[in-house]
Amino acid sequence: MPNKKVNIPELPPDSADGLLQDIDVLHNAILSASEEANPSGENGGLLAIVRLLGGISKEQWDSLAERYHLDQWLAIDLSTPSTREMALLYKNMQDLASRKGNDELTGLPTREIFMRNLQLELERLKRQPADLSVASLDVDGIRQINSKWGHNMGDEALKRLARDLMDTKRVYDTAARMGGEKFALLLPGAGLNRAKAIVQRLLNEFRQNKFSSPSGEEFSVTFSAGIATLSNDSAHSCEQIMEAAEKALKQAKETGCNKVVATQILIEDEIRRSMVHSDEKHFLFFGKHKG
Repeated sequence: MPNKKVNIPELPPDSADGLLQDIDVLHNAILSASEEANPSGENGGLLAIVRLLGGISKEQWDSLAERYHLDQWLAIDLSTPSTREMALLYKNMQDLASRKGNDELTGLPTREIFMRNLQLELERLKRQPADLSVASLDVDGIRQINSKWGHNMGDEALKRLARDLMDTKRVYDTAARMGGEKFALLLPGAGLNRAKAIVQRLLNEFRQNKFSSPSGEEFSVTFSAGIATLSNDSAHSCEQIMEAAEKALKQAKETGCNKVVATQILIEDEIRRSMVHSDEKHFLFFGKHKG
């Protein structure tokens, strides 16, 4: 029986090219590793590398594979009775991945996952220059809360912020718990103003939450945030971007907490242009260049 044709949205050219390029990179890397491990080429085998995908039918995949020439990718429908055991395996793999990659208290991804996603976004910028913002968040006064009402109340505040992060972030953003009372938000495609608006809205909503202590005393919690933004620049490392966000966070903390501070990371060419422009203005008004 011929496969049923299913209408699916056309991928934008850039997305399609990026997908095919990623597949080629993976394929070449595997072949290279195979040749290094077995330079003689003897006893070559046939290997299936499987990635399980939810939310897509076999008919949709067949249409997609035909359109983008993905004939060598194997697709197995796990919703049929004959593949029930594989569907159970899929569920178990999801559960294991969730326990391994997520923070136990909040359910958010860990620092390791966040940094890996940040590196992937930097790699993407090399192919498609765009804005990229990182926000570093620190819950204000968490130690005082723990000391006054116990760690359970502090944990409630952390879990509430985690839920607000998940409710506020866009589908393609990454929210993570970096450790202790520190969180982070990865915002692909968000420029400085957009990123600051997102985090400010999150802060406005979070500080409206009311918590009740064991004695019945009601209190609210705030956080401070620092944002670092790259524009059309993939030359910086993950560490440099995080360092810039941490520096902005420190400024927010030192100037009263409960606020968002944002900074633009400039590439060297922009810095030089800014310095030249400043020198030209100085010469225009004072008749001499800066010494």
